[in-house]
Amino acid sequence: MKICVIDLEMCQPSNRIIQIGAVIADTRTCKIVDTFNLLVNPFEEVSQEITTLTGITSEMVANAPGPARAYLQFKEFLKAGGATTLPAQWGIGDTDLLRTQVGLDWENFCFRRRAIDVKALYQAWAAFSGNSTKAGLESSMRHLGLTFVGQQHNAADDAYNTWTVLENLSRRMVLFDKIEKLVKG
Repeated sequence: MKICVIDLEMCQPSNRIIQIGAVIADTRTCKIVDTFNLLVNPFEEVSQEITTLTGITSEMVANAPGPARAYLQFKEFLKAGGATTLPAQWGIGDTDLLRTQVGLDWENFCFRRRAIDVKALYQAWAAFSGNSTKAGLESSMRHLGLTFVGQQHNAADDAYNTWTVLENLSRRMVLFDKIEKLVKG
């Protein structure tokens, strides 16, 4: 099965999308098979605060596609990569925000209503492991013994790192299941 991990960067306080990043990963091989990184024109100025956080300027998005055209490119990426309609994301809201900004109902959107919330999975692991459940992506990776790759608040890098956390937690769950079967067995 191939799964899409998506991340968005937005203007604040409007939440207008300025970047869509995603990876498609094969859950059997745990390898990333394709990546997506697209700036999006929010049709408003990008604040200095957001530029400082993301590195994205108003000039960088001025000639980028708007949300509707960006969504069509993203949908082609999903189709070409053979991703399922169940995405993964860090926290909740990115897929719904994308759907809302392109003006689609759930029946015509590329994903289902539900998504795998990798942040919630991490918080569950942390709670059962006696760790803090505060869950920024980079700090969560550190608690798992992982290293953040790339630049924080870059949607493509955040999607890649979210996949890394999901893959790591999935391996831990499989290992736990195998150990439990051995103990009972």
